[in-house]
Amino acid sequence: VPYVELMGQIKSLLKAESKLPHLYRNHKIVYPAGVSIEQCSTLSTSRYKATLVSGERGADLTGGFGIDSMALSDVCKHLDYYEINEDLARVVQHNFAVLEKANITLHATDGLEDIAANDKKYDFIYLDPARRDDKKEKVYRIEDCTPNVLQWQDVLLESSRVVMTKLSPMVDISLVSREMKSVKEIHVVALKGEVKEILVVQERGYEGGLDIFSVDIDGEDKVPFVYKKRTDVSVEIDTAGDYRYLYDVSAAMRKAGVADDYAASMGLK
Repeated sequence: VPYVELMGQIKSLLKAESKLPHLYRNHKIVYPAGVSIEQCSTLSTSRYKATLVSGERGADLTGGFGIDSMALSDVCKHLDYYEINEDLARVVQHNFAVLEKANITLHATDGLEDIAANDKKYDFIYLDPARRDDKKEKVYRIEDCTPNVLQWQDVLLESSRVVMTKLSPMVDISLVSREMKSVKEIHVVALKGEVKEILVVQERGYEGGLDIFSVDIDGEDKVPFVYKKRTDVSVEIDTAGDYRYLYDVSAAMRKAGVADDYAASMGLK
């Protein structure tokens, strides 16, 4: 094995020890280039995504290292994995075989273009747009990511009843709810106190109220703490009086804007 490739495997293996313990323990797993493993979901956050969708057929249009695909394949009978990078797709295909993920079909092509051209239909579609520009600088606005899901919304919602998109923790939630169509839920997901991702769930034809969830995940084997807020219900907080203690909610709650609602539910002033 070439020295550079060997060093790349060792570097990725060290990152997988804490981020992807289920892969770290399997010595047959092959790892991709550094950026792919840095940007992939953790085991805990991928498992949470899998609780938000279900159905016979699903698709991951931006497959990457396949962590989310593997979790999503557990909640459907068949999953289409798309990855435009052929070298990465080959690595993932090997890993799917090692992990016996027989219900995943791999496509080394552009997922959006394929479903648009072939009129494919799914129960759910998942996307994780790349958040780096041509200069490899980080971006967070929806329109600056690749693909720009704002331009593909109609195609996505025609192809699937439910569309789940992972966005940057930096994105403006109020802007998301205005710019994206048929948004039913927004989930702000934090891992060990740090907000890692924003999940936007769209449902074809949905016109009801928006539910916002703050999700705090403390570890691989622990149940996430989830708090739900309905945007069409307002609360008032009593701010009168002098108190001895100040309670600061979690980063996920701050980002989700649910602090007042949570305080009211707990009887806090």
